[in-house]
Amino acid sequence: MKKIFSHRTAAWLIPLVFIVLIFSNADVPVLGFWELKTRDLRFVVRGQEKPGDDVVILAIDENSLNRIGRWPWSRSVMANAITLLKQGGATAVALDLIFSEPEVTVNLKLIQNLISEYTRLGLLGDTLESQEFFSKMVGMSEQENHDETLVQALHSAQNVVLPMAFADGQSADIFPLRQFIEASPRLGFVNIRPDADGAIRRSIAVIRTRDERFLSLPIRAIQKHLNLKSKEIRFLPENNEIRLGTLPIFTDSEAMVYINHYGKTVRSALIHSQT
Repeated sequence: MKKIFSHRTAAWLIPLVFIVLIFSNADVPVLGFWELKTRDLRFVVRGQEKPGDDVVILAIDENSLNRIGRWPWSRSVMANAITLLKQGGATAVALDLIFSEPEVTVNLKLIQNLISEYTRLGLLGDTLESQEFFSKMVGMSEQENHDETLVQALHSAQNVVLPMAFADGQSADIFPLRQFIEASPRLGFVNIRPDADGAIRRSIAVIRTRDERFLSLPIRAIQKHLNLKSKEIRFLPENNEIRLGTLPIFTDSEAMVYINHYGKTVRSALIHSQT
């Protein structure tokens, strides 16, 4: 009985070994798909892990929308959040919203038009009343200029990393407005590269264009958190490694980092800011 069982086992095991050997060097989508799914399964088998205390997600969720108002929020809200995070001791703030266009509210446009007309008609005279009225209009314009409020918050905090995105060649790269970059010149890209099934399991750490290397938003945030200068970052492609000071970050051959999924829970914070 034992000998028959061994023959039967060999009958299916030997062909299976040959199939695996043949397809291991072939570009077979089915095998790639199952490899991705087995990676997901490893996280399920491992179970949830508790996130560390050094990273907090400031999420735009239903609770935030109920407290602050519907999206999009004024950039003064973002400015207030950045200020509160700085006051709370945040060493680095990675902002993943690209403000590439000016925020022009209806009120700001009306006030700017009123100032232009007031000046064009020569109503700004030498009288105290006209000068006070003009000063009030200018003050109202400044209050409604939420971009300038964000600029001041960025300049004051000096701990914010701004996002940008490389285009696919069909359009121009996307950058924040110049005044935001001047207030906080640290930039990190937010490009993603999903796997074949559409899931995101890896994060691009470095993109090389021409002779330059560009770091991702998370890597730049770590750099800011560790207070490292650019010369303290080393690229070791032969080891698939990026070294931030003494901190090694290991990548694959495509300079991508596998994401360690903690599970369904994340550590988030609620900052109630008002405009």
